[in-house]
Amino acid sequence: MSKISFMTKDDQLTGNIIGNILFDFDKIPTDVVSSERYMYVSLTAPKIKNENRIPLNLSACVDVSSSMSGEKIEKVKKSLIKMIQHLTDQDQLGIITFGSEAGQQLQVLKMTTENKEKAFKVVNDINAYGNTNLSGGLLKSVEQLSNRKSGAINRVLLFTDGEANYGIVGIPELSDLCKNRFDGLTLSCFGFGQTYNSELLNILSNENKGNFYHIDSVENIPESFANELGGLLSVFAQNVSVELLLPTEIKIKDQYFEFKINENVISIPDIYSEETRILLFKIEVEKFDKQSLDVSVNIVYEDITLNNQAKTNVTASLTKTSDPIDNNTVNKVVVEQVLLGMAGKVQKQNIIYVDSGRTDLAQTNVARAMDSIAMYASSVNLDMTNFSDITHDMADISDLNKARGIYASYSTGRSTSKSKKMFTSNVTTQNLVKDFNI
Repeated sequence: MSKISFMTKDDQLTGNIIGNILFDFDKIPTDVVSSERYMYVSLTAPKIKNENRIPLNLSACVDVSSSMSGEKIEKVKKSLIKMIQHLTDQDQLGIITFGSEAGQQLQVLKMTTENKEKAFKVVNDINAYGNTNLSGGLLKSVEQLSNRKSGAINRVLLFTDGEANYGIVGIPELSDLCKNRFDGLTLSCFGFGQTYNSELLNILSNENKGNFYHIDSVENIPESFANELGGLLSVFAQNVSVELLLPTEIKIKDQYFEFKINENVISIPDIYSEETRILLFKIEVEKFDKQSLDVSVNIVYEDITLNNQAKTNVTASLTKTSDPIDNNTVNKVVVEQVLLGMAGKVQKQNIIYVDSGRTDLAQTNVARAMDSIAMYASSVNLDMTNFSDITHDMADISDLNKARGIYASYSTGRSTSKSKKMFTSNVTTQNLVKDFNI
């Protein structure tokens, strides 16, 4: 069990992030030199009222290359219009488009009734043509938001279905481009279909503290817009850091997320009202003399509803036992996350293999992963019937949409077997999803 300190019951009622630490098994045999365990760290934000939300300062950066033509660009346009309708005069929006060239279609304006009409006209006039000058679009959006709005969420929303093939195209170069210019800005990326570079969009969104959405079909474009806007309208915490305080007997062997980690400090993006973010680790526990080992986590963040810095600490213990470990005591919450983490790692590599035409390597990769999953399931007496969706999707290397979807949820710490629901946890977002049903 984990115990919370630095937080009273009243603190929880008034709204702090609540942390939790779980292990697949919280007992360690006394007769072994070392043991492997999985450690699950979660952060859950409280519910906030809409009147407490802070203003939005947005630049929509829209791919209008030829491949976006037809139903795809029309759905994006309709979704943009819906988004504009939900903004108020405390929010600002600009629009950039990029094909072979990038250009400003709407300067950043307060979303008054009059300016919304200007925005509607700009969106309706968008057409698809040319190549994919993604770097040019990002530079224009950064330029749009060069005057960062204090006390607001400053975010670029990137929409694309393709590989950057014009201007700056390499992943390291595009990453450096953003690192040098995104100070004070965040970036969320929306990837459509099977042809975009999921590794690139994931890196850009994680490095710049935004979200990465894999959109497997045109019909899901509105829902992804709604999820992002719902989150932006209900952001609770920004600049979140999670510090692991581990005894010397515990070493991290692996991690199942792609946030930045530096000397056991993890930086994660915004956390929305009622949202849970999950950090999963494989750890090695060396034999210890004490009866128990304590693991602590310090969570530091900016509470934007109160405009101040807040801190939460949570501690959990691993205890020694001379009894055999009962596999039936395994924590099933952690187990599910372990399976999803394994699948996410596999799919990240499979996307690279299949994109390069090496389906043979992808098949070998899947076979090895299936063996690892089966071995882990056997070690915890797990009935895989309830998790057949995970292994089925992982095995289907012909469907990159499934692979990108699993990878997107795994990499952002929102892993769940119900991945289509992973962004719809609060009422604001649920209502927007219904309204965006176009």
